[in-house]
Amino acid sequence: AGVAWGSNFAELFQLCLSLFFIKETLIQSQAWPLMRQRFKQFMAFNYQLFMRTFLLLFSFAFFMAQGAQHSAALLSANAILINLLMFMSNALDGFAVASESLVGQSIADKNTKRLKPIILASGFWSLVTAILLTIILAISHLSIFTLLTSQDEVLGLLELLSYWLIFLPIAGFASYWLDGIYIGLANAKEMKNSLIIATVFVFLPLVYLFDTWEYHGLWLAMYAFLLTRAIWLVCRLPHNLIKIAN
Repeated sequence: AGVAWGSNFAELFQLCLSLFFIKETLIQSQAWPLMRQRFKQFMAFNYQLFMRTFLLLFSFAFFMAQGAQHSAALLSANAILINLLMFMSNALDGFAVASESLVGQSIADKNTKRLKPIILASGFWSLVTAILLTIILAISHLSIFTLLTSQDEVLGLLELLSYWLIFLPIAGFASYWLDGIYIGLANAKEMKNSLIIATVFVFLPLVYLFDTWEYHGLWLAMYAFLLTRAIWLVCRLPHNLIKIAN
C-alpha cells in the first residue's frame, strides 16, 4: 500500500509541476485555438505511442510468465536480470532524451542539416556507454547478484545466465537510442511498426521454437526482440530523414 500511495503522489506531483511550467501558455487565449486545431494530431500520435508501449510491456510480461512456468527460481532470476536491464536502460535513455530534444529542435528550426551529426554523435556515445556497462558487468556481475539475492538456487541460475546479462547493454542500446530519434521526428508509427515486427514475427515464434532450450531459449528470443527493433528502425531511418528534408 505504501508503494502504491508513493507512486500516486509522485505522479500527482509531476502533474502539478508540469502545469506550473506551462501556466503562461495556458493563460494565453491564442493558445487554445491552436490546441483544438492540433487535437486530432496529438491523439493520433498518442495512439501510436500507446500501441508501441503496450506491445513492449506485453513482451516483457510474456517473457516473465514463460519463466514462471519453468520454476519460481527462474522467475526470480529473470526478474533480477530484467530489473538490471531497466536500470541500464535508464542510463542509456539519457542519450535518447537528448536526441529527442535536439532532433525536435532542429526540425522546428527547419535546420535539417543538423540531424545527421546529432544522430551520429548520440549513437556513438550511446554505444560507448553500452560498452562501458558491458565491461562493468563482466567484471562485477557476481558481486551485483549477491547484493540482490541470497537464495542459492537463484544465484546458481543467475550465474548460468550471466553472459546474457553482460551483453544486454550492447544488444539493447540501439533500440533505446533510436526511440529518442523517432520521437524527435514525431514518427511514433515507425516505432509501433518495429514493435509489431519484433513481437509478433520474431519474439513469440522464437519463444516457442526454442522452448526446449528452456531459459537460454527465452533469452535468445529476448535478444532477437531487441535487435529486430533496432534493425527495423535503422533501416527505416534514411527514408524518414529524406521525407523530413523534403
